[in-house]
Amino acid sequence: MASYLFVLGRTPEFAFLELASMVPDAHRLTPFVALGTSETEPRALLERLGGTVKAGEVIATLDRLTPESLAALLPTGTPVTFGISAYEALTAIEIGRSLRDIKKLLETKGVKARFVEPREGTELTSVVVTKQHVVELLVVKTEAGYTIGQTVAVQDFEGWNARDY
Repeated sequence: MASYLFVLGRTPEFAFLELASMVPDAHRLTPFVALGTSETEPRALLERLGGTVKAGEVIATLDRLTPESLAALLPTGTPVTFGISAYEALTAIEIGRSLRDIKKLLETKGVKARFVEPREGTELTSVVVTKQHVVELLVVKTEAGYTIGQTVAVQDFEGWNARDY
C-alpha cells in the first residue's frame, strides 16, 4: 500500500475530516498537508474529495534538502518540466534558487529541463501543474526532516468549476 501526501484546500479543517473518512490513517503534517496510505488510486480519491486539491506519492524522506538530492528524484530520460511546492519547508526565494540549481544539474546530465516557479507564495496551483504538464515535487517539513512526494493526481478543477457554475 502506497503512502501519499494530500494537499488540503481553502478550508483545511473540513477537508481533513473529509479525507480522514476515506483514508482512516491520515494525519496532518502541516495545517495544509496530510499523510496517509490508501489502496484506492489517488485520482479516484480526488474525484470524491472536494476539499483536497492534490495527492502526491511519497518518494523520499531526506534529512536535508539540496539541489542534488531533489534533482535525483526527477526523471532523466526525456525533456522535463518540473516544479517545487513547499509546505513549511522553503521560502519563495529558496525555491527559485533551488529550481535554477536543479536545472543546471539536470542539463549537465544531458537532460533538457525547464522549471515553473510558483507565482505567489511557495506552491504551484493545480491549474499550472495540469496545464503545463509539470513534474511537481511536494516538499513538506516534518520532525524527522523532509518528506518528498511527487504529484500523481490533482483535483478536477474544471469539473468542479462547471458543477459550481
